[in-house]
Amino acid sequence: MQISAVKPMPDTRAFADPIAYIRSCAEADEDISSAEFSGVEAAYEEVYSADLYSCKFSACRFTDCNFEKVYFKDCEFSGCDLSNSAFSDCCFKGCKFRGCRLLGISLDECVCEGVRFENCTLDYAVFSNSKLAVTAFSESAMLSAAFISCTQRGLSFSGCTITKPQFTRTSLKGVDFSDSRLSSLVTSDGFSELRGAYFTPAQAAELALLMGIKIKN
Repeated sequence: MQISAVKPMPDTRAFADPIAYIRSCAEADEDISSAEFSGVEAAYEEVYSADLYSCKFSACRFTDCNFEKVYFKDCEFSGCDLSNSAFSDCCFKGCKFRGCRLLGISLDECVCEGVRFENCTLDYAVFSNSKLAVTAFSESAMLSAAFISCTQRGLSFSGCTITKPQFTRTSLKGVDFSDSRLSSLVTSDGFSELRGAYFTPAQAAELALLMGIKIKN
């Protein structure tokens, strides 16, 4: 990715329309660095081909927005609501999401590398055709979240409540679910996604029932 000169960034609150500012920087091929966005609200907005470095988003609300080809490096999202927003062909590197509401969020053909989701709500979130490298979910709620046709390396779940998740065409090799509450997992008919994953005895017993295996005491 070509990196252009960074445009000096004053307090974002001075801008009447921060989303318009981000778009203008993208159109001018200018990066945004070390910006702090606080309390920004936007709905049904679109952002295309923007580059953000070490930016902080606090208590922002971006709902039903579309982000395409946006690059986030070392950015932090704290207490934000990104519900029903779609990220397409975006890249997240070294980013953190803390206490965020991510209901129905969609990441399609995205790259997540060294990304952490902490104490977030990801009900009905969809990760599709994405690359997940050293991506960690901790103390988060995930109801009917879906991982479809993803590749992963170092994907982890810790202290999460994962209910009715869908993992199809996404290998779970090396993924440890033993520290999370997992129930009603959905995979492809052959259950090939489960090979090499780690489960508690209780979780394994539930999976065995899904496979039609009967366990006798």
